[in-house]
Amino acid sequence: MSPSSKRPPLDLTRLLPSGSIERVAAKYRVGEEPSEVEQWERFSPNERLAKLVEMRSRYMRWRYGTESGLERVLTVARKA
Repeated sequence: MSPSSKRPPLDLTRLLPSGSIERVAAKYRVGEEPSEVEQWERFSPNERLAKLVEMRSRYMRWRYGTESGLERVLTVARKA
């Protein structure tokens, strides 16, 4: 990739929620950190799904500047 064709830096601010962010901190000894599975297990299946949908939606808005809906999915699927 030539220097003139470099992409501008990505704006990561759109990945963050527009409301306040809950600040959470925890200290663990090295090797005693909980696994990601253990961290997600504290949420109900519905909460996990809601968080996944929210993260995906934020990424889609940030990366593509759009919400992914059924119409967009069908359009992309037809082009593939």
